[in-house]
Amino acid sequence: MDTPSTNNNTAMNSDGSSTAHSWHNISDKERLRASRTLHTATWGAVFYLITTDILGPYTTAPAQSELTCFSSGGALLWQVFLQLDSDRYPLRCYGDIAYRVADSIARHTVNIIQSVQLLFNVGIIIIQNGQDLAQISKGSVCFIVLCFVWAIAGAVLGPIRTLRRLGWLAHVAIWLNALILTITTAVVFHSDPNCDAALANNDAPEVPKVTTAGPPEEVGFEGQVVGLMQAVESYGGASQFTINPNYQGVSPYAWQTAVNAIALVTTLIAALLYGNIGIKVLYSHDFMELFGFPSLAQISGKLPWIAVVPVYWGLAFVVAAAIPSISNLAGLIAAVCILQLSYTFLPVLMLFHCVQRDAIQEGVKGFDPSTGQTTRRDSGMSRWMRGLRKNTALNAFNLFFVLGSLATAVLGIYSDVIGLKNACAETAVSGFSCTNPIGA
Repeated sequence: MDTPSTNNNTAMNSDGSSTAHSWHNISDKERLRASRTLHTATWGAVFYLITTDILGPYTTAPAQSELTCFSSGGALLWQVFLQLDSDRYPLRCYGDIAYRVADSIARHTVNIIQSVQLLFNVGIIIIQNGQDLAQISKGSVCFIVLCFVWAIAGAVLGPIRTLRRLGWLAHVAIWLNALILTITTAVVFHSDPNCDAALANNDAPEVPKVTTAGPPEEVGFEGQVVGLMQAVESYGGASQFTINPNYQGVSPYAWQTAVNAIALVTTLIAALLYGNIGIKVLYSHDFMELFGFPSLAQISGKLPWIAVVPVYWGLAFVVAAAIPSISNLAGLIAAVCILQLSYTFLPVLMLFHCVQRDAIQEGVKGFDPSTGQTTRRDSGMSRWMRGLRKNTALNAFNLFFVLGSLATAVLGIYSDVIGLKNACAETAVSGFSCTNPIGA
C-alpha cells in the first residue's frame, strides 16, 4: 500500500532538492522499469560495503581475547523496507522509515543520531590519522597538531557536494584496504607485538604472550562489555598487545610506516564520505524543513553548505582531541548511536509497522492515493490493541528485542565511561595532549 512520505506529490532528492513526479506522462511499464533500476544494488556496491565498512578489518584484533560476537538486525530492516517502499513514495534514508511508521519527530531523532554517529566516526579517523603520522615521525611532532592538520584537510576537501567525484577514489580504497589487511596479517604472524605501543596505550608491560579460550582473568566485566561494543562497531575485541587500529601494532618500523602511509589515504577517503553523508542527512532532511535552508541544488544553497562543513570538522576535531582513545571512543559511539540504529530502532520500527498494518479492518478503504486521505473506523488504544493481538508472538519477540538492546546500550555506555576514566588515570591517554596515545 502506497503511503506518502511528503506532502503533495514530491520527493526529496539526495542533494536536498525536491522533484515533482510526472507519472501521468509515462507508462506503467516504464515507471516500473525505472523503479527497479533505482533499487538494484550492483555487485560492485555490495562488495565495496562488505570490504570497507561491514567487516571493519582495522579493528579486528590479532588476538581477540575480550569478546567476539556479532549479529544483525538487517532482516528486520529488509522486511520493513520491502513493505513500505514504493516507486511513487520511495524510502531514501533511514529517517524516512521512522517518518513512515511514526511521525516527523521520529525522523528528526533518527537523522540526528545518525549524524552524531558519523561525526564521531570522523573524529575517530582524525585520531587514527594523527597516530599514523606520529608513528611515521617517531613522535617528533606534537600529536594534537597532527590531528589538527587532518581536521583542516577535511574542512578544505569536505565541501564537495556530490559523491560522484569521490567514486573512483572509493574504488581505489577497496584494494588499498585489502593490501593493508594482507600486510598486517603477514607481518603480525612473523614478528613480535609492538610492546612499546601496548605499554603506552594499554599499560601492558612486555610479558610472554598467552592465549586463552575465553577472556583472560584480568579482563573484568567492563572490559568484556567494551569488547561487545567493539563487536557492534565492527567484529573486534582486543588483547594486551593489540592496538586499535590493528596495523599500528606492527613492530617492524619499515612495515609500520608502509601501512600507515597507505592508511592515510584510505581513511581520509572514508572521512570525506562520512562527513559528506552526515552533513547531507542533517541539511537535506532537517535544516531545510525546520529552518528553511535553501536546497543544495540551488546556488543559494552553496554558501550555507560551505559554512557548515568547517563547523562539522571542527566539532569532530574537538571530539578527537578530548577523547584520544580510539577503542573507548568507538565503543561509546557504538553504545550511544550504532547499537540504537542497528538493534533498538529496528524492532521498534517493525513493531509499529506490524501493529498499524494488522489494525486495518476488512472493508475499509484505508489510504486513497488520489486524494491523500486515510479512512479509519477507530483510533487510539483500541486500534493499537487490535493490531498487537493479530501477531502476538512476533510482536512479543520485537518487544523483547528492544528491551535487550536498551539494556545492552546502558551497560555499554557505563563500561565505556569507566574505560575512559581508567585510560586517563592509568595510561598516557589524555585530552588535548602532545603525547601520542600509542607512544612514539
